[in-house]
Amino acid sequence: MSKEKIFIDDLKIIKNNKGNIFKFLDKKNKTFNNFGEIYISEIKQNKVKAWKLHKEMIMNLVVPVGHVKFVFFNTDFELIYDIVIGENNYKKINVLPSIWFGFKGIDKKNLVLNFSNIIHSDKESLNLDLNTINYEW
Repeated sequence: MSKEKIFIDDLKIIKNNKGNIFKFLDKKNKTFNNFGEIYISEIKQNKVKAWKLHKEMIMNLVVPVGHVKFVFFNTDFELIYDIVIGENNYKKINVLPSIWFGFKGIDKKNLVLNFSNIIHSDKESLNLDLNTINYEW
């Protein structure tokens, strides 16, 4: 499986007795590609949001609350990567354009944060129905 458009980084959690600090991204990071916007998506337990492809957007995804399974396919609908990240597996996923992706909520409360290089636009993304890509969630 080709993973040339998906990069997974371990992230640092700074322990603090008043509440931990979860590092995410700074401009020195090798996957930093400008700033467009930051948004948070909620995904409910056992719900799936799929399938989307960004033609221009570079995503930096992190799950600071809960756990979320991410699945990535190339444009030939070949599985590239699937991974669960979240509070107990704190990582950042950097996704380059032209990758189909979807995600599923694992816990009761799940938040996905996306730090992207451009502002979201429906004109630069494509969507498919969930059953279009054969994947067993």
